[in-house]
Amino acid sequence: MAAEIKKHKEQIALASLSQLFPAPRFQVATGVVISGITDADMIVYERQSGFVLVLQHKWIIDPDTLHESADNDNELSKGAVQAVQSRDWLRANQDFLRRALCLTTSDPITQVEAAVVCRGGGPTAFLQQTSTPITTETAFEKLWRKASSLNELWTLLQTRPDHTEAASQFQDANRVITLGDYQIVVPVLIG
Repeated sequence: MAAEIKKHKEQIALASLSQLFPAPRFQVATGVVISGITDADMIVYERQSGFVLVLQHKWIIDPDTLHESADNDNELSKGAVQAVQSRDWLRANQDFLRRALCLTTSDPITQVEAAVVCRGGGPTAFLQQTSTPITTETAFEKLWRKASSLNELWTLLQTRPDHTEAASQFQDANRVITLGDYQIVVPVLIG
């Protein structure tokens, strides 16, 4: 039953993400099984540039406990490994990639990259640096609205100007709490 629900949730999320990449400008394939390796939840091909973006999708729930937070980070780490495995295999097997996307041999494939997109919660700062970007669906959609191509989106996913923009809206400060004869200094963010 849990597997059925997970599969259904993934189909909902992928259908929503697919709408960001309309035909004929883009060709999208979902649920591409790479036998013996992994799967690619979604592959997006931009016809004009030949850029291919492989997306691994994870639907996680905002954590209530430290254990749940660690489990979410582990799930996102697995997604990053899957994304890189898919990307690397598809780079080396472009005939398979063309078939999965229903491309002709004359359709150029110039670059293949991968990212993890998650719905629900996002990665914590404790998640070790991964070899591919991990972002929430909301951030992914906002970055896509700023990009004019998949190549630009890829650059934004790597540089994350949205993080810098968000950080600029807050400043670090300290608040002092006095309890009897004790003063406790607590770091806070002021926005």
